[in-house]
Amino acid sequence: MEWNRAIAGELCKSVKTDSGDPVGNRHGGNKPLWLSVIFVLVAVLAAVLVASLSGGCGSKRISKNERVEGKIVKDGSDLVGESHGGAEAADLEKNKTVPLASNTPAGIQIETPFHLKDIVAIGYHESANRQSRPMEPVGNCLKNDNAASMGEVTGSNQESRLNYYVMYSRYRSTTATTAVDIGAPEGARLLSPISGIVVELKQYNAYGSIPDFHLEIQPDGADPRYRVALIHFSDPMVAVGNRVVAGKTPLGIVHNLGTSQEQLNEYCPGEYPHVHMQINDISIPK
Repeated sequence: MEWNRAIAGELCKSVKTDSGDPVGNRHGGNKPLWLSVIFVLVAVLAAVLVASLSGGCGSKRISKNERVEGKIVKDGSDLVGESHGGAEAADLEKNKTVPLASNTPAGIQIETPFHLKDIVAIGYHESANRQSRPMEPVGNCLKNDNAASMGEVTGSNQESRLNYYVMYSRYRSTTATTAVDIGAPEGARLLSPISGIVVELKQYNAYGSIPDFHLEIQPDGADPRYRVALIHFSDPMVAVGNRVVAGKTPLGIVHNLGTSQEQLNEYCPGEYPHVHMQINDISIPK
């Protein structure tokens, strides 16, 4: 905030006479008061303009307060802002899902697996599964730490309210956006990210010892070899053979895996749990 101090100092000088009285420049010797006021206004406008232009991929981190309030949306605004019709419309927006990513070759578009109000961070990374297909993120890149795999992110989707990170490489054989972690408060309800049929649901041990669930959905209208897989949740609310609807059908509850080693927390510290999601092509050998 150095520019604030500079402006304050200039303002003090502009209203102080040679005798030390803050009464303007009626005694002469300094610049006219009106000229100093214009200088201060120009300086403030210039500082605001510089701050507004300093965003973009790789230049912004989300503060703890923003995370707690669910502000993983562009411009750090409240989830929908006033442009969507005020408080009533804002409440409606917060309780819905929006497009998260797509895979054009597979003809699949997935929604956020939580309502907007529950999302605290979104981070793409390399999957450990060779079957995972690259996703095309929807939204605005805050930081790209894997340009070697993904390439530079140029531009952003101004129609989307989401921000996301491309997280650093873990030197896997897959590319930078073959998996996505979506952080949410413990206990948040997990919703289906796509419409289709549940084709697999099983319990396993995450990180070798933590009870966890693995679920796969075969998307409507897609080649049967493609499946959307989700892990890191508890209390499953569906069974194999059930039809699910994107943004509507509850799948389970996000739960704490009891580890602070989750990569997403390095971008948005706060020890939030997350759901991991990817699009798999089961015709590819693991």
